[in-house]
Amino acid sequence: MFGQGTSGEGCDAEDLRLPGVQEDLLVELTATGTPVVVVVVSGRPYALGEVHGRAAALVQAFMPGEEGGAAIAGVLSGRVQPTGKLPVQIPRGPGGQPGTYLRTPSPGD
Repeated sequence: MFGQGTSGEGCDAEDLRLPGVQEDLLVELTATGTPVVVVVVSGRPYALGEVHGRAAALVQAFMPGEEGGAAIAGVLSGRVQPTGKLPVQIPRGPGGQPGTYLRTPSPGD
C-alpha cells in the first residue's frame, strides 16, 4: 500500500480509478443481480461514480486502523449509525480531483 502502492508520500496517481482489476470485479459482481455492498479501505479517495449507481451500498473507510474491522462491521450490521461528516469529497469521475470544504470555489464551480 505504501511506497510502491496507493497511499503515502510519492504515490501520486494519474487518475482516480480503482487500482488493478478491482473495477472489473465490481462490474462482474453487480451484474449477478445480487445486492452488493462495496467497502473501500484506502488512503485516498477514488472515483466511485460508476460503482455508486450499481452497488446496494457504498462505505469508504480511510485507513481505519486496528479497530477498523469491528467498526465497519458495526456500520454494516446497523449496530452503529455514523453521523460524522468528512472534509473531503469523493469524485464521481476518474479525472476529477477531490476538494475540501476549506478551498475557495473557483469560477467554474
